[in-house]
Amino acid sequence: MWQALLDRRARNMPLLAEELAGTAELRPGLTAAAAADDIWVLNSTEVYCQLVQARGWTPERYQAWLSSRLKTLLLRHPAGPGEQGSG
Repeated sequence: MWQALLDRRARNMPLLAEELAGTAELRPGLTAAAAADDIWVLNSTEVYCQLVQARGWTPERYQAWLSSRLKTLLLRHPAGPGEQGSG
């Protein structure tokens, strides 16, 4: 069951990355395949558990961190006016 979940995530990340690439908002030089890998690894259960359970982060802090990191890694213009990263 765990492997099926991992496989499903691996299949869906390229779909999300292709959707982002279609908006022309991906960082210059970043391929959809590389974006899919970034999304896949940062959005993993393991990263969540390490930060929330092992390091004591709140789920809200993790959500803000993940959003900030994905925007920075993936997007041409990572933060809108008045937005700041969390970390």
